[in-house]
Amino acid sequence: MVLGLFFFINALIKPTPLIKKLSLFILSVTSIIGMIFSFRHILIQSKAINVPNECGIDLNYMFENFPFSKALNLLFKGTGDCSHIDWYFLGFTLPELALIGFIFFFIFSILLFWMNLK
Repeated sequence: MVLGLFFFINALIKPTPLIKKLSLFILSVTSIIGMIFSFRHILIQSKAINVPNECGIDLNYMFENFPFSKALNLLFKGTGDCSHIDWYFLGFTLPELALIGFIFFFIFSILLFWMNLK
């Protein structure tokens, strides 16, 4: 969602060359972060990373009972039985599709960067 928001903001504004380069850098970094999270989830699903068997506490419970920073920290730890694959689309799991998407967005942001240098 953050990456989509950055692409949307980048499409709406007519920035200066410095702001344009900064926004394209942010798009690239956000894409790389997305690739890291999706690759980690692929490793969890392939059982290359061992995680505990319980999925942890409910998302609503976390945000209602913990400070926002602690809830986000718990959310991104990747604990639980997230290795269970719920569905496939075209033979790919959701983290694999996300990785493909983030790679596409990274390449797209690099192409935008090179097109804006001219």
